[in-house]
Amino acid sequence: MSSANPMSEKWYEKHAWIIFLVMGIFQLITSLWVTFTGGEEEWASRFESITGTQWNALAASNPRIFNFISLVSTENGVTQLTLAILIIAISLNSYRKGEKWAWYLFGLLPVTSIVYLTVNELYGVSIVGYTAPFLVLYLLGLLLPYRKFFPKKQTKPPM
Repeated sequence: MSSANPMSEKWYEKHAWIIFLVMGIFQLITSLWVTFTGGEEEWASRFESITGTQWNALAASNPRIFNFISLVSTENGVTQLTLAILIIAISLNSYRKGEKWAWYLFGLLPVTSIVYLTVNELYGVSIVGYTAPFLVLYLLGLLLPYRKFFPKKQTKPPM
């Protein structure tokens, strides 16, 4: 339960949960796409960037590895789908109500984005243009309602 007075909330504190809701819906849509298509375009781009080999050449030369990568991509899509559903549910309920645990949990999203970005950059796959907007939105979703989750402590006047 929020410890801030709901009547004193600013509009951006009250409605910042919508950022996470929209991000969750976007992730839901993209994870469905990855789950049912295998995310082949993304894998092809990464594979070619890392190895210098064409994606179709892998499929022709080593179909078992190609099928394994497709399986891993589908599993990743299911995992992302589960995460999207959790983000949507938490943003609609606990985060919107100002429950502190939800703020801490959503604090992991920008950390995960930075790790994802760093790992890809280490392998020579530049995804800054794709990841940066999500990182900014996650940070906005956390920082705008910060006082809702962590109100200033009232000091008692001396008697």
